[in-house]
Amino acid sequence: LARSVYAVGLLGNMLWTTALMNIVHLAPMSKAWKEGVCLVLTQLAWRIALLFAPWMSIQGDDDYAEQWGLVLSLMDEYDSEDVREGK
Repeated sequence: LARSVYAVGLLGNMLWTTALMNIVHLAPMSKAWKEGVCLVLTQLAWRIALLFAPWMSIQGDDDYAEQWGLVLSLMDEYDSEDVREGK
């Protein structure tokens, strides 16, 4: 039952967020600015859904920084390879 309540809450949040995103895309802004606003709206919808679902607990791993550092180092490595290859 709790998962169903969360799913309905998230669905409602994503519906109003989608409507706002469509309005944002009609505005005369750069593509990057529109994408940034849409990302913020999506994050807001998720945060509101989680706020009203106290039974949902989100905890980061203890080694989160280490894992994320590995991902970032791999991204930097591939980016530098692309620059060298002219991609």
